[in-house]
Amino acid sequence: MASVAITRRVLAICSVVLVISVVVAAFLPAQPDGRITGPLGIATAIVAFAALFGAWIAAIWHASVSPWRATAPRWLVILLLVFGSGVAGVLYYVLYAHWQRPDSQFASRAA
Repeated sequence: MASVAITRRVLAICSVVLVISVVVAAFLPAQPDGRITGPLGIATAIVAFAALFGAWIAAIWHASVSPWRATAPRWLVILLLVFGSGVAGVLYYVLYAHWQRPDSQFASRAA
């Protein structure tokens, strides 16, 4: 598997896991100050953090190694991802990486 395919898969999995974590956290009982406690709350927070961090690293990796077809310069996107948060990584996946076709699809259509 190519590095670009691996990063897209990691981005996709992390983004889905993050959304599921947020939905689960929304249904958990919270204290008056908004904190979610208990074993399920702690587990949800750990999973959400791991997914957010994984998406952030995978987005930077994908922007660095993928063939670049976007109108924005690659260096600017990488800079925004590095100084953005994990949310920037998820947005990168949703707005760019998910819609990017693998090179094999471009080659088969050109022939």
